[in-house]
Amino acid sequence: MLIFIGVLCFAVGILFLLAAVVSLARKTGKAKGRAITAIALFVVFIITMSISSPEEPSTTTNAKPPEQAAATQAEEMQVEAEDDPATDEQAPEALDGYLAWVIHDTTGDKTNMNDDRIVSIDMSDPKSIFIELMGDDNFTGGMIRTGILADSTDIFERVFADRTDVEKLYLSWSFKLVDMKGNESVSPVVTISMSKDNAASFNWDNFSSSNLPEVADSYAERKGIFD
Repeated sequence: MLIFIGVLCFAVGILFLLAAVVSLARKTGKAKGRAITAIALFVVFIITMSISSPEEPSTTTNAKPPEQAAATQAEEMQVEAEDDPATDEQAPEALDGYLAWVIHDTTGDKTNMNDDRIVSIDMSDPKSIFIELMGDDNFTGGMIRTGILADSTDIFERVFADRTDVEKLYLSWSFKLVDMKGNESVSPVVTISMSKDNAASFNWDNFSSSNLPEVADSYAERKGIFD
C-alpha cells in the first residue's frame, strides 16, 4: 500500500513540476505554488519508499566450509573415543586374565538375572581349559538354548582367533533350576567343547550357531531342560 501511495505521489509530483514550468513560461504567477507542491509530493514519495523497503538483516554467520566441518567432527569423535575407557582396554596377555576378559567382553560380566557370568575357570590342565558360566534367562527353553549356542559360538571364535596356546576349550553353562518342591539349585544344562584344530576348519563369518551341537568336539545338554 505504501509503495502505491509513493508511486502516485511521484507521478502527481511530476505533473505539478511540469505545470510549474509551463506557468513559469507563461508568467501566470502560479509557478511557485506548483513547484512547492511538486517538492512536497517528492518528499512524500521518498518517505514512503524508505518505510516500505525493509532493511536487510545482518547475515553474520560462523558456518565452516564442509572440509573444515568434517575435520572438526572427526577430531571431536577422536577426543570422545580417547575419553572412553572401554576403547583403551587391551586384552590381557596372561591366559587366565585373557579368558575372563574375553568372556566379559563377549557376553557381559553379569547375566540378565544379575548373576556373575563366570562361575569358575579351571586351568589345571593347560591343554584342556574348563570354564563354567551362568546362562541368560529367556521366555522359553528353546530361546535359552539358542542364546547359549550363540554365546558359545562367539566365545570359541574369539578365543581361537586370539590365542594359539589354547588346545581345547570346554564351556559348561549352568542355570538356576527349581524342583517340584520349590527348591532352587544351580546345575549345568549344556556342556560344549571345541579343539583348536576343529575351530581352524570353521568359516566363522558364515557359520550358524544352531549347528554347533553337530560340529563341536562334544556336546551334551540336560534331558528335558529345553522342552
